[in-house]
Amino acid sequence: RLSEIILNEKPKTIPKEKKKKIKGRNNINIVILGYNEVGKSAFCIRFVENKYEDFYIPSIGTENYSKIIAFNERNYKLNFSVLWGDINSQKQESILSSSDFFFLIYDITKIRSFNQINIYLKQLKKYLFLYDKEGKSPNFCLIGNKCDLERDRKVELEIVNKCVEKYGIKHFDISVMTAKNMNNLIQFFVNIFDKIAHSEK
Repeated sequence: RLSEIILNEKPKTIPKEKKKKIKGRNNINIVILGYNEVGKSAFCIRFVENKYEDFYIPSIGTENYSKIIAFNERNYKLNFSVLWGDINSQKQESILSSSDFFFLIYDITKIRSFNQINIYLKQLKKYLFLYDKEGKSPNFCLIGNKCDLERDRKVELEIVNKCVEKYGIKHFDISVMTAKNMNNLIQFFVNIFDKIAHSEK
């Protein structure tokens, strides 16, 4: 059972000199990962084109999407990279290392999709770091899609909360179909980026 997963290992942070330098930048790179059919591409299509794709055949390798949004009197270009297959390949490594944020999407009605998230978190631990010394600016986000199907939920909130606490990451329940919480999610991370990229310190 999912509830029997033991979450007790604290992640290691990478050295300070390896933290990303984003000062003055207005482009934000976001990697999207998740199990099959959790809504990775649909997430991007909903946000970028404001339409819902009920059936979508993904391309092999990497899918890229982008959109310019206004935030805090600035224009930001959001670049989304949806990764498929082996994330340890050389090509994927280049995308991962240049990413500012990681969105890990699971389907709240499919336990297996959350198990995959735990695998990704272990594989990507070297990228798991906080931008600020106080630890209030996560660069990873755990995203539970299909909150419109709450009565069919199979992924227990208790285990989700333990994962969030363990890794110090943010969590959002969203619905790609209805677009619920998607703008809140995006604005949360753009706000983090904005404060760092354009702070006076």
